[in-house]
Amino acid sequence: MVRARQGVAFLVLVALVSIPAARGDSSVGVRIGYSQASGELFSGDYDFDWDGVSLYGVQLELDCLRLVTFEAAGEYTKSDFTIKGASEKLADGDYEDFLILGSVKLNVFSLPGSPLRVYVGGGLNAQFVDKKVAIWVTDQSGESEIEEKVKDILGEDTEVGWHALAGAKLKFPAAPLFIFLEGRYNVPFSEDAASHKSVYAGVGIGV
Repeated sequence: MVRARQGVAFLVLVALVSIPAARGDSSVGVRIGYSQASGELFSGDYDFDWDGVSLYGVQLELDCLRLVTFEAAGEYTKSDFTIKGASEKLADGDYEDFLILGSVKLNVFSLPGSPLRVYVGGGLNAQFVDKKVAIWVTDQSGESEIEEKVKDILGEDTEVGWHALAGAKLKFPAAPLFIFLEGRYNVPFSEDAASHKSVYAGVGIGV
């Protein structure tokens, strides 16, 4: 509950910062897609690997003069992970991630009167991560060096970073509705945290 309240508070803060009081069209919407994480979370011959997972999210946008869009978004993912040694699997666990993003998107291509827009952008993000070991595959009952390294990366953590994105949006002229497809690359400021590549599609409605 504490992490959830922190996430909601951060989302409100991002919305206040990234959506200025400017004349524009506002919208809300939802997204669904795929996220693939990568990165070595502790040094040595032991890797922390997990498969790509589905992501689910919501977004709030302000579109200014069809040139710049300010966005606040929240996403949720949950996945299984594996801790592997040089030649054996050490443990299985669960990885849960609540991601908050503040982004600025710049329109780079659109024809006059066309409902299609292509854009690029970027921004800052914060991840509220929880990692738990569910099953020890090998015997780690002693206070071994491996177990100590594993314990260092388990539990709740907050990771801040930056992201770059690109996408396309198609608006429906007869209704305050649009669909979009977007790709994003997240890079944490900490070298011990994982980077993420995400692809997702969504829908928005004007408010």
